[in-house]
Amino acid sequence: MKTNIDVSFVDSKNDIKRKIETGGYSTLVDIVLDKGIGAILQKLTRTKANVPYWTSSLVVLCVTLLIGVVISALNGEFSTTNPTTIYFTVWLGGMGFLWIVCAKISYNLLLNALGKGVIDHIALDADLKDIQKKLTALSNIKLQILLSVFLGLIALAWPFIWNKVGIPFIGFGPITVLVLIWLQTGPGVYMFILYLGLATGLNRYQFAIQTVDARSSEVIEYLSAMFNGILLIGSAILAAFTIGLAFFQFLGIQLYIVWVLGGWGILLLLFFNNQYILTGIIKRHKQKILREIQIKIHSLETDSNIGDKETLESVNRLLDYYDRIERMPNSALQIGEIFRLIQALLFPIITALLSGIKQVIEIFSK
Repeated sequence: MKTNIDVSFVDSKNDIKRKIETGGYSTLVDIVLDKGIGAILQKLTRTKANVPYWTSSLVVLCVTLLIGVVISALNGEFSTTNPTTIYFTVWLGGMGFLWIVCAKISYNLLLNALGKGVIDHIALDADLKDIQKKLTALSNIKLQILLSVFLGLIALAWPFIWNKVGIPFIGFGPITVLVLIWLQTGPGVYMFILYLGLATGLNRYQFAIQTVDARSSEVIEYLSAMFNGILLIGSAILAAFTIGLAFFQFLGIQLYIVWVLGGWGILLLLFFNNQYILTGIIKRHKQKILREIQIKIHSLETDSNIGDKETLESVNRLLDYYDRIERMPNSALQIGEIFRLIQALLFPIITALLSGIKQVIEIFSK
């Protein structure tokens, strides 16, 4: 018969999963794309189907660019033959679109991994309460708005900084788009910071994993998929930003190389942090099984006649089992993860080489 504590624990798990499925942990991005723009588009198109988030993101992009174009047109910033203003405005809008979509995808990956592969396997009430608290913090709309406003104010300072270092004023239209884009990145930045805290804390949780080898468990399977997806998303953002830096020549070739290597460093840190989390979960499960085997061996040695043939055979079988478990790898790192890491690292470097091919040729031709 289940105790009240067991029932309450299961109910808490079901409550978290239900909130994940029904949007109880919605972020500012979810509210704007799904409940805001998505709902408006549903009414305009008179459709019952939910509007895809990328469609709503395109609407945000179009509105952002339209505002920038109108301001530039009113100030005569398109009257010159130099199209840089237009290109820069479009690139900024594209970066905002990419950031919003990537933030949405990443959060969906997180919720999917937690709802399907993690929550059910949490063994301790304290761990369940901890992850519930972190999910509540992740969906704190007020803090996301505050960070967005803060980043928008920082964006307003960029023209003055560029002026100090000799970069010419690019126009009021692009600056307006820049501020709007920084406002839009606020929720994503907030979510990423809190995601790192949530993900890193997972390796301290006690999981009720049913398989002997934790590497083949649902917990590791879903978390690995989430980590690999977010790593590739980070690679895509880095590549897109690199294209802009190269095209508009914001950096010299030396700083450009430093930027690419710095991006590599961030991706590698993210990858190894992911492996650290998975390794912690695997080792904790492995140590739990080893302790249980030791307890059984100790019980046989103390409660039975150690000289008895059956007892000796049981102890030997347990010792063999102990050795087999101990030899199991502690890491979830497999050939697939290595290929995905290489893919994530190659994406920005290939983009960097193609974007700055002229500068690269000039360097090697000297």
